[in-house]
Amino acid sequence: KKINPMLGLGVDYNMTKRWSFNTNLHYFSVKEIMRPFESVQTNYDFIFRTTTTTIETNKLHYLSLPLNLAFRIGERHQLSAGAGVSLLVQGDNLIKVEQSDSFTKSLIDEYDSKGYITGFETLNTYLNFGYNVYLNTNIAAGITYQYGLTDVTIDDYFNQNDKDQNTRVSATLRFN
Repeated sequence: KKINPMLGLGVDYNMTKRWSFNTNLHYFSVKEIMRPFESVQTNYDFIFRTTTTTIETNKLHYLSLPLNLAFRIGERHQLSAGAGVSLLVQGDNLIKVEQSDSFTKSLIDEYDSKGYITGFETLNTYLNFGYNVYLNTNIAAGITYQYGLTDVTIDDYFNQNDKDQNTRVSATLRFN
């Protein structure tokens, strides 16, 4: 698997010395989506001619908004849990057009495109669990596990019945 970087800004609200609430706005992307879509058109003349258009999604771009409740254990450790939503904002695609007939098959065109996200859910929900260790009063390193609750692909569109969840593990570095 490839690394998909995440970038975000957030705010913390300290309710007590140990309890806090935080929210963030993140941008992240997901690569290596293995759900190509094919459209096939066949013309029957003297010989049959089939044109196949394949749309491969190489990357999906998301904005995410988690809401977390955090508990500080001592001075340096913090556990957090919460939920969030991700909004699909863009897709990077590769489009291939092939033509075949009774005797040959050839690639007619291949090009990069953006914006084809029809087979994917626009809004996704997830649960969030995290751990931070404060290196000093202003810097914390952590790890977050995001468990996707939503099937991010539309099963009927791709003619499959798999549950594709946006589940991920993130290493974080926070600056206060």
